Amino acid sequence: MKKRASWVSAFAALAFAASLVPSPVLAKCTKDCKRSINTTFKTCKTGCENGAAGKACKKACKDDKKTALRTCKSALPPSCSPSGAFLN
Repeated sequence: MKKRASWVSAFAALAFAASLVPSPVLAKCTKDCKRSINTTFKTCKTGCENGAAGKACKKACKDDKKTALRTCKSALPPSCSPSGAFLN
C-alpha cells in the first residue's frame, strides 16, 4: 500500500511540475510584432537583386524573419513589445 501511495504522490508532483513550465506552443506574437517583422522582411527583400543573383540575399532575409518569429514566439517576452517594457 505504501509503495502505491509513494508512486501516486511522485506522479502528482511530476504533473504539478510539468504544469509550471510555459508551453511555447501557447505563446503567440502580437499583431504589432508580426507587422514589424513582415515590414522588415519586405524591406530587406526589396534590396535584393532579381533572379538567381539575389537568391542568397533573399534566403538571408527569410532566415532573419524565421529567427525573429521564433524569438517572438518563445517563452521569453518578445523584444518588440508595443509598450516598450521588454526592450533589450
